[in-house]
Amino acid sequence: MEVLSLSDLYKKANNKARTIFVVPLIRYNLKKTDYLYLLYQDLIETKGNYSVKPISVFSHFRFVIAALFNKDHILHYHWLEFQDLRALSAMPYKLLCIALYHLLGGTIVWTVHNLTPHDRRYLNLHKRLHRWMGKKADIVHVHSVTAIPMVSEKFGIEPSKMVVLKHPDFPAEIHSTTKARERFLSFFNRSKEDIQLPVLLMFGQLSAYKGIIEAITIILSIDLPFKLWIVGPIKKGQDKLHKKIMDLCYNDERIVYIPKFIPEDRYPYLLSSADICVFNYRSILTSGGVMMARSYQRDIVAPYMGILKDYQTDSSVSLFETDEDLYNILQHKLTQLNGKS
Repeated sequence: MEVLSLSDLYKKANNKARTIFVVPLIRYNLKKTDYLYLLYQDLIETKGNYSVKPISVFSHFRFVIAALFNKDHILHYHWLEFQDLRALSAMPYKLLCIALYHLLGGTIVWTVHNLTPHDRRYLNLHKRLHRWMGKKADIVHVHSVTAIPMVSEKFGIEPSKMVVLKHPDFPAEIHSTTKARERFLSFFNRSKEDIQLPVLLMFGQLSAYKGIIEAITIILSIDLPFKLWIVGPIKKGQDKLHKKIMDLCYNDERIVYIPKFIPEDRYPYLLSSADICVFNYRSILTSGGVMMARSYQRDIVAPYMGILKDYQTDSSVSLFETDEDLYNILQHKLTQLNGKS
């Protein structure tokens, strides 16, 4: 089943609900780039039928207490994952609260963002955890019809339990390419960079699952003029990736490496600077980065996997299956871009 709004999804889950408990916390200070804020934006700003209450790890008991008194609420859970032993230590408490809420008759909606954790650690434990959550949930939210058979097979969830609500769009503030490049680079004292060459952009939190090292190696083997921008903060625990990128950047003027957190108000200049946004995920189900690049009307090169398969007829998106495909697509696009200059 596909719905057009979050309100429609909640009506299907529990028509009497008036309060939505959301896990994890919504970042209200990132109204243009935070997935959760964009998903709940209409409910938050219109203040209509639903009261949205974000829940921290320590506040999980709140939805359990609510279930003791009435059933006019829904627990909407996202990203039931852990990345290290410290996060794992909090998982029994989370699961206990979810189990009690379910036992007391509470309504659970679970959004599936990934089939496996990005860092691919504790895979068997995560699989068991997600199968358990799939059984507890009254509705499993996915972002595309394409995801239904994948999620069903991976977690043993009946397709009839799944509801499709598309990923929210990112608002775009598009600037002219030259001015955007000048402005963005000035933020980081990189104004001496050549802004006339075609720009390939890899952006977002930098992590090994994005295949960044592999992509750099392929891109640098292309004998054409270009600049490769790699922009975003290093994810926790990815220091080895940072060192590898630094080694590849050494004495190569084609790479502009900015391993820093990018404030939300600078994203319009970053995205407007790109000719091509390059994604080289090793595994992915849903990609917020691709969604953002599409909002900015950028040319996109991405792997043929997950719900990215939905874009195979989109003229702005080129999908690849092998490293050779990636090389050929980028070489072709760079040849065209350099022909225009």
